[in-house]
Amino acid sequence: MGVRHCLIRRNDTQQQLAQLLGIKRTNLSEMENGRRPIGKNLARRLAEVLRTDYIKFARARGLTNRKPNRRKRPKRRKRET
Repeated sequence: MGVRHCLIRRNDTQQQLAQLLGIKRTNLSEMENGRRPIGKNLARRLAEVLRTDYIKFARARGLTNRKPNRRKRPKRRKRET
């Protein structure tokens, strides 16, 4: 469960949550989509505001072995002539 799921459950917008946390909406969006890590202090504040466990954001902080959702381009093969 991530930030998006908690937002939907609370029926809040990104803007509302960003204001409660004191961060920019764009930063929250990047965290939600896995493009920006969630720091330890922010993860604790998120858990407090969203009334959930801090550990739910552990994946977003990189505390697990799971890699972030980043699409990599396939390597190009060299053409043999």
